[in-house]
Amino acid sequence: AVFMVESQLEDLNGDRQKLKKSLDKSFILLKLHSLKTQQKLLQSAIKQAETTGDKEKLSELNKKFASIISLRMSLEKSI
Repeated sequence: AVFMVESQLEDLNGDRQKLKKSLDKSFILLKLHSLKTQQKLLQSAIKQAETTGDKEKLSELNKKFASIISLRMSLEKSI
């Protein structure tokens, strides 16, 4: 990881601000990927809760899903 950062810094002619922006964007993209994976897992769990009629679990999962959507939207706006 250190080599990658040093390499990027060289590619950006030592401009630390550009490097920071590049690293921040990479971090956000990584978080977005993680959130998308969590959403897929939650969608499966929601379908299962619907199938079994577990209203309490369904409510809990829907709240988590809404929270992830909110976080994802704010991250997508920042790139």
